[in-house]
Amino acid sequence: MRARYVADTLPAPFAASVHTWINVLCGEASRPSRPLASSTIYHYVLRARTALDGWAQAGIDDLRSVTREDIDGVLSPLRVAAAKSIRSALRSLFRALKRERLIFQDPARNVSLSVARPLPVPLATDLLRGVLDTTSDPRVRLCLALSAIHALGAGDQRALRLDSLDRAHGRLVVRPGHTHLPG
Repeated sequence: MRARYVADTLPAPFAASVHTWINVLCGEASRPSRPLASSTIYHYVLRARTALDGWAQAGIDDLRSVTREDIDGVLSPLRVAAAKSIRSALRSLFRALKRERLIFQDPARNVSLSVARPLPVPLATDLLRGVLDTTSDPRVRLCLALSAIHALGAGDQRALRLDSLDRAHGRLVVRPGHTHLPG
């Protein structure tokens, strides 16, 4: 198996632990589990190798001494896609070692990556006018305006009530996620 070859080439302090991890992934551990495909195991070991090589160079000689800061130090300089794949491999590694009672705490358990989500791009004004001009029904125009201009979802639009309309100030009070009960 290719994963075992990669494990043999790892720094000496980590090779035995990675072989144990491979046994868990193959379903051959102390508690049997459903085995993963050999290609999946190989890619997990390759992804974890990045972190293991870095920790060996930093002087860490046992996976029990790896902290969350060590994991964050490996993941922080990477791009999001690479960091996610290495994080999932490290989570699997430490979960397997904890399951086999080789480590006491799982430092990768609560590691999360903050990812900036792009904001939606508003419709161009001329395009919006063109869409609004296609209908003469005021209810449809209102729904289009609420969704296209104010990004109000269908569920929140259905929850709107007439008493949410503030005619004196020309406002419609919207409470996203708030269900309006008939009263």
